[in-house]
Amino acid sequence: CLAKGSRFQSETDTEVILESYRHWGIDVFKQFSGMWALALYDLKMNQLILVRDPFAIKPLYYGYANGDLYFASEIKALRAVANSFNQVDEITVSMFETQGVLERGDWTFFKNIKRFPHAHYSIINLNKPQPSTLSFQRYWSPPEVNPTIKMEDAANELQRLIKQSIKLHMRSDVPIGACLSGGIDSSTIVSLASQKTDHQFTTFTTHYPSYPHLDETDYAKLVVNQTQAKAHFVEPSYQDFINGLGSLLYHQDEPFGSTSIFAQYAIFKHIAQTDIKVVLDGQGPDEMLAGYHSFFSGYLHSLWKQHRYLTTLIEGCYLLKKTHFSYDYKTMVSALIKRIRRTSAAPSAVSDEVHCRMQQLTSPTNFTEQLTSMVIDANLPQLLRYEDRNSMAFSIESRVPFIETNIINFCLSLPANLRIHRGFTKAVLREAIQGIIPEEIRLRTDKLGFPAPELEWLRRAFNIDVKMAGSNAWRRQITQMWRQMLIGNSR
Repeated sequence: CLAKGSRFQSETDTEVILESYRHWGIDVFKQFSGMWALALYDLKMNQLILVRDPFAIKPLYYGYANGDLYFASEIKALRAVANSFNQVDEITVSMFETQGVLERGDWTFFKNIKRFPHAHYSIINLNKPQPSTLSFQRYWSPPEVNPTIKMEDAANELQRLIKQSIKLHMRSDVPIGACLSGGIDSSTIVSLASQKTDHQFTTFTTHYPSYPHLDETDYAKLVVNQTQAKAHFVEPSYQDFINGLGSLLYHQDEPFGSTSIFAQYAIFKHIAQTDIKVVLDGQGPDEMLAGYHSFFSGYLHSLWKQHRYLTTLIEGCYLLKKTHFSYDYKTMVSALIKRIRRTSAAPSAVSDEVHCRMQQLTSPTNFTEQLTSMVIDANLPQLLRYEDRNSMAFSIESRVPFIETNIINFCLSLPANLRIHRGFTKAVLREAIQGIIPEEIRLRTDKLGFPAPELEWLRRAFNIDVKMAGSNAWRRQITQMWRQMLIGNSR
């Protein structure tokens, strides 16, 4: 902008956006890096432009009422405008309760409120009569895979990109801290970010002394000791869960699939009581680089389909050596049978529509496409929704350095064998951060994140006896609470 003659009166993002648009028009969205959802009114063209960042970091909703278009960053803002925005979409509810589907397509839990698609913009020409629907243009798409890149080269480039992103994300006029789970991703952020500040860095970690199988304090302390950070250890309690669940649901606007989200909510609540106003968080690598243990079966299956039998055998042996990786095939088969029974049940108007919508969802044909889908369609948008609502509930700006266009483009271009290698998830990231984080963390093969004692809490609070987190029973329970909240808010 400066090279093109712009002169700024402030240091705000808003002025930069306007000047950038003045010089490059709608092509500027391809150049932006970061998180945004914005509406831009072009006075000369008499047109309104709505646009959302490439990876759904920031929310944007829209809907029509009485022929007029409304848009907002929160569903509750639209619900205050017209009664039609309060109508429940029973199809979305059914997809969530039976299939666990969230943040897919443009569907929300409200029939007349749509989710604006990330990585898209919409131009609304105010000189013409307005159509009843918006049209969208995509400005970012996932890259092609580079099958020839070697591990060493990929690791070096990934390290460079991560350092570059963290440097950018450390720009702030207020104190910055970070959420630290003790896992690879957050440990990388804290280790690198602490080098970019002249002040003592601050970290926030959940702590469950009564549940040692959920507690990652020892790992987090390794990073704290290495970086000399000022550490906060937050212990969410059952009573906190009971007292805060209603508020959490209010801020989320829609049901959510697991109570693990509450641990994050408790972290941000604690952060609001400190002088930290901006935090860095480690969302992203699990989806980009196959960080979940469930990816192993898909990876081995893809190798087998490619007739790479020896590689399948070698990777399988590495997997078996890591004894904590166990697949309960009886449970998997049981779940499959239940799904078959549901889909073979007598049809109804709702079930027919659910089937129709499910057919619209992306069905990846191979392992690499599955990971790409996790980033742009499925898992990551859910997590970023939780992150945004939980942080903004306490006026905390949460930044996600891994969710940066150059990093995602690079990671999605990597072949599968650089993501899972010799029984390790996120293999290329582990190589990239060698010497940066403690080895005990870099070579960890268990995974927790920000967990919560979900099974016990649900049993005590709602008499729900579940075998695993994110169950149908919980989804029915939270949907019931959500409906009750809607009734209470409408009075």
